[in-house]
Amino acid sequence: MKNIYSITITFLLLLSFSVFGQIRIYPPTLSAPENGELDQAPDVLLDWNAVTGDTLVILYEVQLAQSEDFADPVTFPLTDVTSYQMSNLNFGETYYWRVRAYDHNNISGWSEIWSFTVLNTVELDVTGEANKSGSLVYSNPIISWDKITGLTNYQIQFDTVFTWQLSHSITTKSINGSFVFPDGKKWIVGEMGLIMYYDGSNWLSYNVSDTITFNDVFFNNESSGYAVGDDTIAYYYNGENWSPIDIGIGIKRDYKGISFADENTGWIVGTKGLIISYSNGVWEQDTAFIFGNDTIPVEKDFNAIYTLNDTNSWICGKSKIIAHYNGNEWSAEEIGTKDYNDIGFVDENIGFVVGKSGKILYYNGTEWEEQESNTNNELYGVAFAGNVGYVVGAKGTLLHYNDGLWEINNSGVSYKLYTVSVLSEEEIALYGENGIVLKPG
Repeated sequence: MKNIYSITITFLLLLSFSVFGQIRIYPPTLSAPENGELDQAPDVLLDWNAVTGDTLVILYEVQLAQSEDFADPVTFPLTDVTSYQMSNLNFGETYYWRVRAYDHNNISGWSEIWSFTVLNTVELDVTGEANKSGSLVYSNPIISWDKITGLTNYQIQFDTVFTWQLSHSITTKSINGSFVFPDGKKWIVGEMGLIMYYDGSNWLSYNVSDTITFNDVFFNNESSGYAVGDDTIAYYYNGENWSPIDIGIGIKRDYKGISFADENTGWIVGTKGLIISYSNGVWEQDTAFIFGNDTIPVEKDFNAIYTLNDTNSWICGKSKIIAHYNGNEWSAEEIGTKDYNDIGFVDENIGFVVGKSGKILYYNGTEWEEQESNTNNELYGVAFAGNVGYVVGAKGTLLHYNDGLWEINNSGVSYKLYTVSVLSEEEIALYGENGIVLKPG
């Protein structure tokens, strides 16, 4: 009798679950745009699949955020349709979104978090004859481009000279540092936690705190890289992800530059004369300098470093400071008249420093001497690949190194250009404020 009673109770419980339906409502499944999709219109339509519940009317709540942790999300009014039209999104920004369902008082969990990036430029309609590069057309040609929804106006510019082109813009954040591999793959870093990678076809974004300002980036190989920034910020890339690292020097400084001789030997430089060495996994502060005839610390800000090998590294900074490491110690001296922002070398006997008021210093293997730059604009970045060299600066300043002389090129923009990467005359990229990216036309 007890067995029959137990079976009956179990049967009734199972029957009650089937009669009264599902206990909870499941999270919606996101549909479009695809996770990580690029080049979305500012009024992109977010779409998801419907879910069922106990009632006939299911409502949905959409959240949109600019950080993956949804620290400050925008929550939209409940809707009974399975899509939501965005508006007024920022060009070049990456957004994260999620959805949950309401079945009367029963609320589902959040869906997966997906992301998309809004486009930042207009694509020309190259099917039109007037839009084909180098084509001959009659006067008064029709210029056309692909339509973008969610806009109020377009702005058009014409010029009779074409040298540099604005590439497909990838961000609106200022780009402060860059690194390029011999195969053309690139990394850029900048304000608001900007870290992006170009794999040869597409730009990929890595998400870290948007309160961080990165100033420089360096890679030993494709699976080992560093990015450094203000407020003693340092991140390491292990081939898959970026994660913060603790340098452990115990003082508050802005890290301005980083450079390595190899995976086991490198340096970080920063404000108030900071130099941190890396040796076989250990970071420590370098404190001994020869400045003039005295061994004293240098209190001036260091802005950039270039390492040729483990016994030959150079630093430049404010107040005319240039410092050199010879394998045993650092020696510093005041050269010229201005603050210096960046330093680069062709080889051990040819180097350049750039800075305020258009100043360029040339190293001839023995000493530094001033070169004519033909500009008074502040210069921020210098890079060489063999004898191919470029300098970038304020107001779109672009200088090209030609047979020992610096020539002014027309970049076509007035933005501050902070950094440049060079592989050859055909493989150059200029980066700067507001996410500006320029390549040869």
